[in-house]
Amino acid sequence: MASGQVAQPEFYVDYFLWLNTIGSLDYNNISLTNAFDTDDTGIELCSSLLRLNPSIASPIPIGDDSDATHDFIVPTGMSDGSVDDIGNVVDITTAGDEDPTDLDNFNIDYVAYLNHNFKTAKCYPYPSFNDGTTDQIPQTSEIINYPSMVPGDIGASTEPSFDGFSILGISETPDNASLCKNIKNSFAAASGYTDLQTTLFLGSVSMGHKYTCPVSPDLRISMQYDVGYKRKDTINGRRVAHLNWFRETGWEQFGIKKPSWSLDDQIGRGAHRFNWRKSGRRTWNLNFSYMSSGNVFPDNLGLTTTGMSGDDFLGDSSVDADALNTLMGDDSMIAQLLHKTCFGYLPFIFRPDNTYARSDGFCIAMIDMKKFTIKQVAHKIWSVKLKIVEVI
Repeated sequence: MASGQVAQPEFYVDYFLWLNTIGSLDYNNISLTNAFDTDDTGIELCSSLLRLNPSIASPIPIGDDSDATHDFIVPTGMSDGSVDDIGNVVDITTAGDEDPTDLDNFNIDYVAYLNHNFKTAKCYPYPSFNDGTTDQIPQTSEIINYPSMVPGDIGASTEPSFDGFSILGISETPDNASLCKNIKNSFAAASGYTDLQTTLFLGSVSMGHKYTCPVSPDLRISMQYDVGYKRKDTINGRRVAHLNWFRETGWEQFGIKKPSWSLDDQIGRGAHRFNWRKSGRRTWNLNFSYMSSGNVFPDNLGLTTTGMSGDDFLGDSSVDADALNTLMGDDSMIAQLLHKTCFGYLPFIFRPDNTYARSDGFCIAMIDMKKFTIKQVAHKIWSVKLKIVEVI
């Protein structure tokens, strides 16, 4: 499908950006090693990487440890069920089960590295689940520009094919609840290299849930391009204009070293002084007319299952097991898209067509609506409208 067309949209919703917004991202418990634990600037560096603002790539101070693995470990805010809920701590376990095998409420299934030079530096990035002492490297899948991964054999993995951005899918949950406490991101020299080949740069790390709309939008889709200019007539009749949204891309291609007049670049099609400059931003108006109640509304509007099991659920012994699935794990639009973007306040990575896997098929966007109206069109069938605007 051509770039710009809409099929079945995907929303990559950043879980840690949401945690930071609601004041539940515990920076004091972020663990750092090697390059990230240098000159007391590691927490500031991690803070900038977790804001989904990749337009400026930060240097990672590798120094003399380029042959080491460099990590930062971020707490998810989820407990393992061994203690009671306190404050904002979310119990990810099924009620009464201390070590569940089905972690429905653990919903981190993608990692994105934006505005990086991993290809040039010969760096291999990979995530893992972590309980503070033990790592579990999950099975992953390539969404775009991510190398093959052999769990447990990091030395067999290579760097991405291009500098720019990489997105990978996590296709399994941790083996036990304790490993859900942290997400660890590691950066090591790729297979065949003993150390990194140049200074490592990274703009942003995004981790969260890939929400895919269960149905395609209606055929009547509108999309507009806008460069945001304003015109004004001066007193002598001259017309002047101010242009807002026309600049170089910030993260689709690595933006530290700009190509010159050379005819060669990393994809072999020739570079020019504009560095693949694009103009304007896109806006999509989508309408989903036939979504079931379960696809729109969550089964449990709470963040915890405390007091919701069996006879303890408001005296109702016939409580549906789905009610134990909280806003953290429910896969409805409200739970995974609207709730975790604060109903349009937070940006996300948007992919209009989930079958289009080229770099121009992804953008950072926001929901641009002051209020949401969900309209019932038939019995348990709902219509939802979304206006999505690209963030330049």
